[in-house]
Amino acid sequence: PGSLRALAIRLISGNNMPKVPSGLERLEYHSRSGEDLFRRISACRKLLHLDVAVTPATGSLDNLPASLKYLRLRHCDRGEGILDHLPKHLEHLEMNHGSFDGPLDNLPRSLRSICINCAFNRVVMDPPPHLTDVALGPCYNQPLDWVPDSVEYIATSKAFNQPIKPG
Repeated sequence: PGSLRALAIRLISGNNMPKVPSGLERLEYHSRSGEDLFRRISACRKLLHLDVAVTPATGSLDNLPASLKYLRLRHCDRGEGILDHLPKHLEHLEMNHGSFDGPLDNLPRSLRSICINCAFNRVVMDPPPHLTDVALGPCYNQPLDWVPDSVEYIATSKAFNQPIKPG
């Protein structure tokens, strides 16, 4: 229905994605396939929260709705360029499970929270100036010189073995 604001779709297999209502504000899509999803949601002009469990193809994140504030990619196995064109008002980015180790050098300036819980192990170049929360995954072992003074919370894992310099 047109009044629907939140939708959770959990498909095990197949590409039977239903039509996505354009007034949606929150979408959770958990399926093994779903490349069509990223094309379909570009028309959701009110979408604020997107939680997906499909690995997007390179470039498929280029047309996410500008309204998006929260993005969770539950499986991210792509690298170079996948995050180059995120919505400019995005505030929270979370990436879980996968082999992503691409550069994070073109993040939206509005980003406040970043959680990279995958194979990522690179220094973040030109981080957003207002980051407050940074969570780095099981492979991260790089200096934290790049972390802006605005950060209030940092989480690392047992792989992290770098000095932390007081600011």
